[in-house]
Amino acid sequence: MSEPPPSSIYWVGGTLGGLILATVSAATMWVAEKKIPTGKTVGRDVLLGIVLFFLLLQFLPESTIALVTALVAVFTFRVSGGGDSVSASASSPSIDEMEVRVGVPKF
Repeated sequence: MSEPPPSSIYWVGGTLGGLILATVSAATMWVAEKKIPTGKTVGRDVLLGIVLFFLLLQFLPESTIALVTALVAVFTFRVSGGGDSVSASASSPSIDEMEVRVGVPKF
């Protein structure tokens, strides 16, 4: 069995979930209702986004971790050598390396 993901991936996923939901909600409120979002509604949406991320993590753990890892890999680059070349982080697994499991889950 593979090793568990680092705990920082959960923090990153919760933060991304909260920010994405708050951004979509604020943009919708701005466009549809022509109102400026208040701090209370933005804070509420951040908390809901965090909760929804962890709820999704309970139902689809491997897929959710793979998605967050892929998003982190897209946004993290390291400079190697003299600064000329930029390469993606090698610590994240490739999407091609994922295996599909079918059948009853082993709890």
